[in-house]
Amino acid sequence: MKLILLVLCISSLLCGCESEHAPEYFYQAEVCQGKGEYEKANMYLNMVIEERPLLRKAYLSRGANKAALNDFKGAIEDYRKVIAIDPDNTLAHYNIANNYANLGKLERALEFYRKALCHSDRDRGLLRIDMPSTPNILMEFDSDFQLAGYEINLGIALVEFDLGNYEESKSRITDPLNTGYAIDLCNLIYAKCLINQDSIPAACSFLDLSRRLNNDEAHLLYARHCINED
Repeated sequence: MKLILLVLCISSLLCGCESEHAPEYFYQAEVCQGKGEYEKANMYLNMVIEERPLLRKAYLSRGANKAALNDFKGAIEDYRKVIAIDPDNTLAHYNIANNYANLGKLERALEFYRKALCHSDRDRGLLRIDMPSTPNILMEFDSDFQLAGYEINLGIALVEFDLGNYEESKSRITDPLNTGYAIDLCNLIYAKCLINQDSIPAACSFLDLSRRLNNDEAHLLYARHCINED
């Protein structure tokens, strides 16, 4: 009996020591990610996940790093692991959609954007948390990052444009446009829809707004379509 108790005590101490490493590993992963050292960051995140297999933000970060390395399929796998833990996780659905879009699988991208949008109402209007820099505190923030609906609608608008669904793209872009989110890009996409619908004068108004915000593509399109309109 004494031997069993001793083994249990030692095991508890060892487990306690291991669990103390995860916050530092995660902090080091964040530092590497900030430097663009994505492979090294994922080495640390692998160690975090080994100790904390249910930590959503570890999979979210590793997925983001894989996407930065153009491993879009690997990123999707990590985001799916988040959904297995938290089926309503807006950011995981949103990033799966982004990576399907990067793979050119636009219908699949739309499917996951719409799933993200279903879960975004709880997050609408909230701001992203500035993550603290202290390792132990950093680990405590395992949230959904408050992804807002208008951000998701911008993603849907981009995919609908690529699919040639210009009216749907314009209807989706209205949400982020009204909030002032990514306003140069929103005006650009709206203008490109109008160009494809042969509404050049209206498009020029949106291109003018976008180019005034230093959007390079808007400058080019304005020069091509709107100089004669002036």
